[in-house]
Amino acid sequence: REKFFVPESHHVTLLNVYQQWENHGFRGDWYWCNDHYLQVKSLEKSREVRSQLLDILKQLKIPLKSCGQDWDVVRKAICSAYFHNSSRLKGVAAYVNCITGMPCHLHQSNALYGLGYTPDYIVYLELVLTTKEYMQCATSVDPHWLSLFMA
Repeated sequence: REKFFVPESHHVTLLNVYQQWENHGFRGDWYWCNDHYLQVKSLEKSREVRSQLLDILKQLKIPLKSCGQDWDVVRKAICSAYFHNSSRLKGVAAYVNCITGMPCHLHQSNALYGLGYTPDYIVYLELVLTTKEYMQCATSVDPHWLSLFMA
């Protein structure tokens, strides 16, 4: 996990995994994936979805432009998609949903968990209920971005 880790975002960490796989020629070989604790089928599915999205963009004549390694651009795009799943820090390692006011916590499998600091604002993919509401696949965001998308 540390090899691909991007501290600001679980989403971007997953993107980094994909890019590293791409840089290795999309090697679907068991050894590379096993060495990095990755599942070939999951990566292949990601490539298939990416290809479908690229086809849609081409059909709509939307120009393609890479942001390179500018993760803030990616995080801002994630924020625009998940602003309804935004939370702000309220206390020690406790968050509250910005829209509903529901208390929630970072799941320990999240890339943001155990960073040594706790981001003030995050967006997340989903909530999982166990003993508490846990946010999975979270990304730290700038509160200004949230204000733009929530207006």
